Amino acid sequence: MRVIHGKGHGSPGKQPVLKAKVQRWLAQRQEVIAFAQASGPQGGAGALIVLLASRQR
Repeated sequence: MRVIHGKGHGSPGKQPVLKAKVQRWLAQRQEVIAFAQASGPQGGAGALIVLLASRQR
């Protein structure tokens, strides 16, 4: 899954606000196995790639 949080260019001081908040939230979720910054074509510094655990039915 890809989460696009933006680069923060519209934020005060042009600093990313959502990036750190999204990372903290993902780290707390049990279903999130791992996440990393996306590569350039996938969004670069404005996006995260998230690996989710599969659901057992």
